[in-house]
Amino acid sequence: GTILHSTEDIGRLVLPKFMGRKNEAVLLVCLDNRGKVLNSSVVFEGSVDAAEINIRLILQQALRHNATAAVIAHNHPNGHALPSKEDITTTMQLIKALEVAGIRLIDHLVVAEDDYVSMRETPTIAPIFHRG
Repeated sequence: GTILHSTEDIGRLVLPKFMGRKNEAVLLVCLDNRGKVLNSSVVFEGSVDAAEINIRLILQQALRHNATAAVIAHNHPNGHALPSKEDITTTMQLIKALEVAGIRLIDHLVVAEDDYVSMRETPTIAPIFHRG
């Protein structure tokens, strides 16, 4: 199985999943404690400019695949790979929800065409991933 060691590894895995998509979509990557990919699937597809990140569904999927870690990614098909305020708020909620189940959110990538932004590596957003 594929093991994700870095943001670049995650980017290589998720970018192809968004190629050619005209609508926003949400991808969940479930991982074990070594970073091995247990499952990678689109969990929601929305409209041209919106896709709901359903926290309950993501938690169910992660538990079903026995994940101890997860990565979320979604695309901005007609925009830039910059996280919106809503993206950041949802990520904070997702971190808390997964944490209760013993699952660590490794990163949330925002994809646009062949580019992506890692929220974990964005200095103004990174602290939400490093809470006590």
